[in-house]
Amino acid sequence: MIESECLVVRSYDFRETSLIVDLISRELGSVRALGKGALNPEKNWTASFLPLSHIKVSLYPGKNIYLVGNCEMISFFPIIRENLYRLCLATSLVEIAYLISPPPHEELFSFLFKALHFLNKEDSPLSLFSVYSWLKILRFSGFHPELKKCVVCGKSKELSFYSVELGGVLCGKCRMRDSCAISVDKQLLGIFPVLSRISLSETKRINIFRSHKKKLKEIIYRHLLYRLESKPPALRFLEKIFLRDE
Repeated sequence: MIESECLVVRSYDFRETSLIVDLISRELGSVRALGKGALNPEKNWTASFLPLSHIKVSLYPGKNIYLVGNCEMISFFPIIRENLYRLCLATSLVEIAYLISPPPHEELFSFLFKALHFLNKEDSPLSLFSVYSWLKILRFSGFHPELKKCVVCGKSKELSFYSVELGGVLCGKCRMRDSCAISVDKQLLGIFPVLSRISLSETKRINIFRSHKKKLKEIIYRHLLYRLESKPPALRFLEKIFLRDE
């Protein structure tokens, strides 16, 4: 048996009174668990297994799935649930993390926890939330884009294109390796190292041109989609408001 702090990604009805729950566990990473009798009023687990709930559970290894022995609600993030856009951002974040980084990762779990608490504040700045969060998840999962040198020749000069397929920047001479490479400039490339060393709350201090912000999102979003095995439902919904000013 493992006592684990978890974030709920989603849940599915199973038979009449049970739920199958996808969880991101601090100790186990991405796991699927069966909550037998979770819909039974005596257990009172229904709210605990709603997406984005922060819970503490007892997990028992089963044949193909973990079994939930006990469940305790820690946080429900009410402000996130009152705002559709924040709810969409938060849900897509945990869905992405569940898919892209299944092994346990303490830093990733801690970041998701901080990101949800950040979104749960009404005055939190959201201008660069998506890009910042995607970059963090990609870094923790080992898929961070190469931004300091050409991914083909290794040179650090004349970097003027970004290749989603190759996973990083290209110099002018290596541009031919990807006909779909996106043009970038030095100012845009200079934003990435800044994002890597600041906190979420400090993103409000970054002022960038609207065109750079749009291209920044395009690059990281396409890089993320290329590494995901499938597109999460919340991310599909987020696409419809992707160009919205956060």
